[in-house]
Amino acid sequence: MRPEGKFIGNPARYVYVPWARSPTPCEPRTITLENDVTLFRNGKPVLYDTKFSLLSFYGHSARKRSQLLKYQAAITHRLIDSAVIEIKGLVDASFCQWACGAWAGAGPLADVQLIYTLPLPSGKTFQHVLKPCRRQSKALYVTNDDHFYLDEDRAVVDGFLRAAHREDKSLFLSLISEPQIKDPSQDLARYLASGGAKEHLELTRMELYREYIQKYHEGLWNAAKAVPELSFQRPRIVKAAALA
Repeated sequence: MRPEGKFIGNPARYVYVPWARSPTPCEPRTITLENDVTLFRNGKPVLYDTKFSLLSFYGHSARKRSQLLKYQAAITHRLIDSAVIEIKGLVDASFCQWACGAWAGAGPLADVQLIYTLPLPSGKTFQHVLKPCRRQSKALYVTNDDHFYLDEDRAVVDGFLRAAHREDKSLFLSLISEPQIKDPSQDLARYLASGGAKEHLELTRMELYREYIQKYHEGLWNAAKAVPELSFQRPRIVKAAALA
């Protein structure tokens, strides 16, 4: 992607058509940037993309990673102000290590913020910054209002954060990338034994899908609550800064 080009935008989609400054014309290349929520900052769009993935692993395919690299290129060339990807469900473990620079640096998505949304037993959610931005000015401040959390919600959140703040990320990765389903029915056990989400198989019966969702959530919550204690204090909830 070159800095020269024209930028076409609407509330749902952004298309960048680059060209080269040369005597001979070059073939235009169209890159589509999907945008689920219309936000603007510094006069440019903030790309906010939501991903819900329970039957497959987000970030497993090369196509998904390539799309995120396009978002980073769009930020680098100042076509958009920033990009935020909200992920719900299963995340590919190798994708996390790739996106976060093996947890040691900015990685290839330096200015793309990844947010993981954790469902809670009460039906509410907790948002965790899976990968921050290199520049704080590109980040979207995350707010979690725990005023109406149940005690079980707080236990799940505390365990999740204990895993997230460990130097060894293996326990945290298991929470977000491994369906921890206990005592499935015979039909669900057959689905899981066949490869389940790893093979992108479909749950075609609604009752089986509901059982999968219920047991996936129960397994996630139990695993989070079982994370060993650390000397860690849950961060104080702060109000998010509104986008201009």
